[in-house]
Amino acid sequence: MIAFVSADGPAVTGSQQFTSVTGGGLTWRLRKRTNVQYGTAEIWQAVASSILTNATVTATHNGSYQASITVATFTGADTATDGAVAGANGPTGAPSASLTTTRTGSWVWGVGNDWSRAIARTVGSGQTKVDEFLASNGDTFWTQRQTVPGTATAPSSVRINDTAPTTDKWNMSLIEILPAPTPPSAPVFTAATPPATATVGTAYTYTFAATGNPAPTFRVSSGALPAGLGLNSTTGVLSGTPTTAGPATFTVTATNGVSPDAVTPSLTITVNPAESPDGTQAAVVFGWGPVVTGDEFTYTGAPNPLKWNVYNSPGHAGNGIRSPNAWAVDGSVATVSGDSAGTTGGMSARFAQQQYGRWEARMRTSDRDPKYHPVLILWPNNNTSPNCAEIDYAEGTSDTSKIKFFLHYACSGSNFQTQAAQTIDTTQWHNYAVQWTPSGITGYIDAVPWFTDTDPAHQPTVGMHQTIQLDWFPDGTATKPSQMQVDWVRVYA
Repeated sequence: MIAFVSADGPAVTGSQQFTSVTGGGLTWRLRKRTNVQYGTAEIWQAVASSILTNATVTATHNGSYQASITVATFTGADTATDGAVAGANGPTGAPSASLTTTRTGSWVWGVGNDWSRAIARTVGSGQTKVDEFLASNGDTFWTQRQTVPGTATAPSSVRINDTAPTTDKWNMSLIEILPAPTPPSAPVFTAATPPATATVGTAYTYTFAATGNPAPTFRVSSGALPAGLGLNSTTGVLSGTPTTAGPATFTVTATNGVSPDAVTPSLTITVNPAESPDGTQAAVVFGWGPVVTGDEFTYTGAPNPLKWNVYNSPGHAGNGIRSPNAWAVDGSVATVSGDSAGTTGGMSARFAQQQYGRWEARMRTSDRDPKYHPVLILWPNNNTSPNCAEIDYAEGTSDTSKIKFFLHYACSGSNFQTQAAQTIDTTQWHNYAVQWTPSGITGYIDAVPWFTDTDPAHQPTVGMHQTIQLDWFPDGTATKPSQMQVDWVRVYA
């Protein structure tokens, strides 16, 4: 229980004070007195072991001067440890005092007296006026507080202030109400599942987190971290840049002196070898020679009109539209976006319109809607082919966990295509390539062959060119906006 008491007094510095506070059968003690200016502003404290009813609290001061008392009770407060106190005064100026908190979550209250005038206070930001007495003899007595307990980590400075009046004599005393200490508790992990893969030369970070009082610290208790990674014992941050490929198995323990410690399950991080900036390419692995033509997308704006014919037409099978506005090049990659209404994009290459050759493109998608299908295609020049030839060397379908290869060799019938499927994370960059020679067609993902067709009856008989499309296949359900990105397209002889 806190009694906030303030009084008028003689025009003598330090002459006024409260000599006692009594009531409720409690022992009251003075915590802070500020009486440098005329009058006094004081804070007295007592502890009750149970709820009091019909209790009277009396504060006794010198003389017959007007005064004020406000008694506030706090539950959940620390009754064994005193919070900080502070005081300030001024012969003029806006009332203001500060103290430094000693425990996070504490609550700062203040009491003041204005000897000069009876005038309402205007409290500062984030504060509430609890009580105010405008005395008939021309004094003001008031109590104010932080509107809510403080959230800043202690120690932190808290200011209790008024912005008006600014020309009166004043005293102000402050007290910090401490929250009861949190009882000790053993650690419990709340975050202990770091990403299972990393890459040599690529920064890695994960934060282990655990509750407990006092705050736990962290250590690797068995096994070893991947080379190049370290664990911060205070913050739980696992970070660094892996230097060696391979798996590393370890456990992490959180400890704070309260039994039992928290221990993670056995964790394994597999570090993959570093990739070149362009990833593993079929052109490099199989020695296809220099790039003949293509697009690196090292410019900004729309796709280069000298290289690409951007579609402005109905979408695949008449669904949605293919809009030039769906495309954007940012100096590094070309992005085609599909929105929730089926507005998407596609474009065809003006370069390498030829029979036979090798094409390779680096592509990824967003976590796409199954109704949006990313496609890298070789399409007949002038849309003319007697057997409706089409080489879809990387096509996503409604199964977002796979990429597929389709070779169309007939216009209709039960047998019109050969195909292959590969489980892959298309949200990661991968290199997709196709080699078309008089001997047949081979598809590659990151330089690994995954499709081959050498049947002469299945081979296109006309020149083909690259197209890039994000096609929409609506099914009546809501569509999630999705994206397809292409880092580069390269053509080899």
